[in-house]
Amino acid sequence: MPGYLRARVVVALAASLLFLCFWAFAMPHAPAPRFEPPRAQSSAPSEPSFATRFASAGETPEVHASTAYAPAATGVTAFWYGGTREGAADVAIYRARLIEGGWSKPHRLLDRRQLADALNRHVRKVGNATVYRHPDGRLWMFVVTVSVGGWAGSSITLVESTDNGATWSRARRLVTSPFFNLSTLVRGSAFRYADGSIGLPVYHEFIGKFAELLRIDVDGRILDRTRLTAGRHALQPEVAILDEQQAVALLRYAGEAPRRVLHSATIDGGRTWSAPDKIKVPNPDSAVDLLPLDRGRLLAVFNDLDDHRFRLTLAVSEDTGRHWQSVQVLEDRPEGDSSHHEYSYPWLLRAEDGDFHLLYTWNRRRIKHVQFNRSWLDRRIAGLAGRARTAPHPGQVSLEASGVPMKGTP
Repeated sequence: MPGYLRARVVVALAASLLFLCFWAFAMPHAPAPRFEPPRAQSSAPSEPSFATRFASAGETPEVHASTAYAPAATGVTAFWYGGTREGAADVAIYRARLIEGGWSKPHRLLDRRQLADALNRHVRKVGNATVYRHPDGRLWMFVVTVSVGGWAGSSITLVESTDNGATWSRARRLVTSPFFNLSTLVRGSAFRYADGSIGLPVYHEFIGKFAELLRIDVDGRILDRTRLTAGRHALQPEVAILDEQQAVALLRYAGEAPRRVLHSATIDGGRTWSAPDKIKVPNPDSAVDLLPLDRGRLLAVFNDLDDHRFRLTLAVSEDTGRHWQSVQVLEDRPEGDSSHHEYSYPWLLRAEDGDFHLLYTWNRRRIKHVQFNRSWLDRRIAGLAGRARTAPHPGQVSLEASGVPMKGTP
């Protein structure tokens, strides 16, 4: 290399290093974190209850990637994106509310043009959204937006609502990368730290896939970033808080066979995380969801298959996520049916009244809603101890199976 070119390379590298140092120094200083453990919830004694219905009503040819929150009062509010297909120019965020008697008619809420106007920049397409409710009632929604290229060119846009999600304002992009602020996406549930700041699990898809945890203050500024994985095949982390210092993360795996759910844990408030390892749950490169129960128990929903997404299972863990037992097969392709079925992207939450709510993509045509109470769940879990281990489905690592699939029709 000629001397003048070598000098230019050295100068460019030095400038990049100085820029990175300045960017890191300019980030707000974050004190040592402590998680805010989930509030203990109790349910009044009742008969076991399990019900399914659809939250969407065919407003668009395709729907995907639901997110939801439970207001302080009764009910659930859900959001998802819909359009002619994933990534199309007509994709928008929709909203519907679970009220007495069923789901309200979905309402078109945000599209790429509205977000482009609010951000004063071009938005080519809209993707995943994650909603978070502050204790004061404010809602934040983190939305994946793309200005150039595919999902690897994504950034996260934050919008705010003060009227329970009916209208949104104060749009701004989160600055998550020092270079062009590209390739950051969101899928998992946000959680709260003891000081009121927010933990947001995110992931990157540029060149390699890896997961991070962003810590955000109440004004929407990023306080800290922590890598959850160092490889190239882990994405869409979902975090369950156990206590002030301990948490568990499950991650989607996008690498080579054997495809398994990835597990990571922290014991220092999320400052450091264990290297992700594969647990004995198949993962066909699909999203998982995770919810803490009590006494170290975890509840999860995943596609426990090596390939495809035609089965969706609700499962419980007694050892912070390393081993799982099937509580209920929620969806499964009928035996002998070779047509395409997809049940994916689960979103699991627990409402103020103690009921559990699950939303997921149903064949890309509907958002399906499952609601069950603690009595139903306790009965299913109690029945696991007396059940013999069943033979696994082809290509599946055996879970202790229970129940039959719940069928749904549009």
